[in-house]
Amino acid sequence: MESSSNHRAAVRFGLAAGTGAAIWLFLLSGWLGVQPGQPAALRSDVIFQCDAGQRIDDTLMGTNSFGIGTHFLLGKTWPHALGFFNRQFPNPAVAAVYISRIAAALGAGVGLGFFFGCLARIGWSRRKRIAALAFLLASSYQVIACLPDHFAFSSGLLPACYGVYLLTIHSLLSKKTALRWLVGLAFLAASICLTNALWPALLALALKLEGSRIDWRFAVPIAIAGIVGFAVLVKVIERHGHLWPVTWQAKHWLHLRLVDAPADALLRMGRGIIDPAVAPSPDLDTNNLHAVPMLTFEPSEAMPLWPFDPYRTIAAIIWLLALGWSLSDVRTPEVKWLAIWIAWNLIFHNLWGDDSSSTPRTTAGRSR
Repeated sequence: MESSSNHRAAVRFGLAAGTGAAIWLFLLSGWLGVQPGQPAALRSDVIFQCDAGQRIDDTLMGTNSFGIGTHFLLGKTWPHALGFFNRQFPNPAVAAVYISRIAAALGAGVGLGFFFGCLARIGWSRRKRIAALAFLLASSYQVIACLPDHFAFSSGLLPACYGVYLLTIHSLLSKKTALRWLVGLAFLAASICLTNALWPALLALALKLEGSRIDWRFAVPIAIAGIVGFAVLVKVIERHGHLWPVTWQAKHWLHLRLVDAPADALLRMGRGIIDPAVAPSPDLDTNNLHAVPMLTFEPSEAMPLWPFDPYRTIAAIIWLLALGWSLSDVRTPEVKWLAIWIAWNLIFHNLWGDDSSSTPRTTAGRSR
């Protein structure tokens, strides 16, 4: 009876959290200028590299402007499903803006609601959950997560994958069921953005390895083979990526900063830990493919070491202390795999990503 009551309470909290997050993200996108007739709703590369204008235009025109194969599901559903609803309104040009914003807010809100429901189910106190939700929704990353683009859906789906993992390691979901969920979520994540599939795949691997001891004589060769395989893949993309529809985009954003400019890579790793939670005021620059004015954290001359004013400096220090405290017990499974995922992203995006013209291997600018 108590378990059933806890389950209902977790569902209620998840619904409240998801609804609150969706409303907040919808309002935030409007406050940031995604309004009919405004630049952020008319073109790409206004608020960083977000392609909100293209997504809204896809809704209006029924076209797919996503790169070939990289956002398969959104490319197929965005112009058709949202376009269908859009055509029911007397002023489709205006409706397209609001429908796209609603879709993005719901895409993020559903996943976040599920995740916070999972936190309630595994025993997090209400005060802790509310504090975590407030911390999340106040973070700098929400500036991107609220906009009508694939980031919004990723910002809901990836926490939802982690929620499945948390339920499983707390014995609230069978491993067999969780693995099925994570495999399905990996395919869904890949269809939204290819690289997103790595997170549910990593969590599935974590569940498969749980409780097992791997002989180092087996683990070391596997690790070496993985590193060599990744290096070979990178080299093939660098040399021949232009030959295939998907890999030409990977080649375009392959900058290998970690190899060519390790000091700059370390700086960006540090900023990559801070900026998603507490970001400095952005610069206005034209470091994108179309050379149009755009908000950016990477001005063409160089990325500054510490661009934070005194108030943001205090906030950044608080964030770093909170993050360090959260990751302090890295021996626990839920912390260990989360730390691995953070480290992987810091490394991976110093090899590949939408980077400015200041990067060593490209002068083409940034675009998706």
